Amino acid sequence: MLQPGQRVARRPGDDPAADTSAEAVVAHEYGHHVAANRSNAPWVAEDYGTKRWATYEQVCANTRAGRLFPGAETEPQYRLNPGEAFAESFRVLNERLAGRPETPWDVVSSTLYPDSTALAALQQDVTSPWTASTTVSVSGALSARVRSRSTSVSTPLDGTLRVTLRAPARSRFSLALGGLSGSRSAAATTTAAVRTRTVTTTVCGSRSVSVRVSRIAGSGAYRLTIARP
Repeated sequence: MLQPGQRVARRPGDDPAADTSAEAVVAHEYGHHVAANRSNAPWVAEDYGTKRWATYEQVCANTRAGRLFPGAETEPQYRLNPGEAFAESFRVLNERLAGRPETPWDVVSSTLYPDSTALAALQQDVTSPWTASTTVSVSGALSARVRSRSTSVSTPLDGTLRVTLRAPARSRFSLALGGLSGSRSAAATTTAAVRTRTVTTTVCGSRSVSVRVSRIAGSGAYRLTIARP
């Protein structure tokens, strides 16, 4: 098995059981190794699984709801440990790719058994890892006639969402985020002295977020810089 800090796995010399091959054990342990070398910020991928797989399996939302237990090493929570489910899914993926008989799914709960979409997300995380947020910019303007504007931002992956508003000089504009599943709405207001405000929140199951800019005082063009996972 892989030990903390190790980059190699110790392969068992014999099959551990009649229906469990040594290769299956190695594939499971290498799944942990893969997760340990991937980013799923702000979470630890070794505990939550990799970014796309964990998003599809709703690891964040299910953890918040008390249905999954990242990092759990004792029963009964261990069987609902998404880190172990990821390693087992990695094993299933590689058995299928190699055309080998599939080892029984008995390490974690059957509710975590991967479907084809979960395996496709996992394979993408292996071959094309998520590394950082992507940034987009949106511009608009507010006036006495147009007092607010809303922008819908797609959030295909769970993780950290950061929205920065730069308001025009001598104005007060407010920034508010909505549509965040399981999270409180996030908001901030610029001032004449502080034209830039940033709101940071966690996307956890929401596949789109509403960004609303409202005029309190003053008018003019504003700019949003949106960094999403």
